[in-house]
Amino acid sequence: MNNPNSKGEQARTRAVILIGIPASGKSTYYASELAPQGFVHINLDTLKTRHREETLVAECIRGRKEFAVDNTNTLRSERARYISAARAAGYEVVGIYFQSRVADCVERNARRSGEARIPRAAVAAMSNRLELPAPEEGFDRLYYAAMGDGGFVLSPWREEPGLHELDSILRAAEDTAGEPVPRGRYIIARLDGRAFRTLTNTHFQKPFDTRFRDIMHATVRHLMQCGFKVELAYTQSDEISLLFDGGMDAYDRVPRKLISLLAAEASAAFTLHFGSTAAFDCRLNIQADAAGVARYFRWRREDAERNAFNAHCYWALRNSGMSEHDATQTLIRTDTAAKRKLLAEHGVDFSSLPEWQRHGMFFHWEEDEHTGTNPLTGGAVAYRRKVMACTPQAPPPWA
Repeated sequence: MNNPNSKGEQARTRAVILIGIPASGKSTYYASELAPQGFVHINLDTLKTRHREETLVAECIRGRKEFAVDNTNTLRSERARYISAARAAGYEVVGIYFQSRVADCVERNARRSGEARIPRAAVAAMSNRLELPAPEEGFDRLYYAAMGDGGFVLSPWREEPGLHELDSILRAAEDTAGEPVPRGRYIIARLDGRAFRTLTNTHFQKPFDTRFRDIMHATVRHLMQCGFKVELAYTQSDEISLLFDGGMDAYDRVPRKLISLLAAEASAAFTLHFGSTAAFDCRLNIQADAAGVARYFRWRREDAERNAFNAHCYWALRNSGMSEHDATQTLIRTDTAAKRKLLAEHGVDFSSLPEWQRHGMFFHWEEDEHTGTNPLTGGAVAYRRKVMACTPQAPPPWA
């Protein structure tokens, strides 16, 4: 059952739904893996009309032929028409989600010719509307597919994907240009310090420095108050993530404008507090629902923990006299248990380190109730105002 190209235990006839943005590898996978097995190719680009597509699907079902739907299938509503028809006919429904970065797909699309090449903006627009598949849609089997040097690497879908799968899924949602983000989609901006390794090696203690932390926190506070309606912010190491309020309409939600202005604001704020020039780059991560937002922040927290753990190990070796090259190579060959032993030998209990080092920090708004005096009547009045809070955990509903 772990092989998507093999039949299920009862050898049921299969319908395979390929899911992914343009140029993510769906047609290549069909040609190399499914066509040799006799799967009928269901593709709206070649069939041209929805009526022809529906007719071909119906013919496959009547003839008990296996078929593969090679469209983008980015929306649950689009996938539902094939899933419901196949399940009603007793087919085994297999879904394959093709992980990819928008930039990679744009590059592959540019190498196409003729009608196969679509406008660059269409690739980003498809990414903006992507809704991740889920078993409850009616899939009997569901897989991740990632393009590697030797072809496609497939792995079974997990309800709670590990850090590797999270990294692939959420990087696919990152947009660096594209069309305006549709309303109803969540926009998260991720900013990273440019060449900050050189900056931190020169000016700050390693692996963590409270001065650097405080400058990053000051930069976050500026970004939350400079007109972009930031609902939640998160920072770890030299990166910042900003979740925008659902009603945010700044610059018509055009990614290019948001990216350039946020990078400029972050760079200016950090430079002001640091006292020397520093710069950030920025990208947007588009999520369809609150579950995707929660998944995003889980990804960044797990990445923070992994990076902090390895950073403490690395600097334990460096501070003991090991060269940069030897310390790096040693850690590559060392498993987690051995790394923990290494830290213990250097007097570091990773689980006892401050939360801001291990998991980063969240910034959000809270309602704060105050009492005052009405200047006209002299009577007591109560009023609320928003204040910024900083915590190691994301507040509901993003936890």
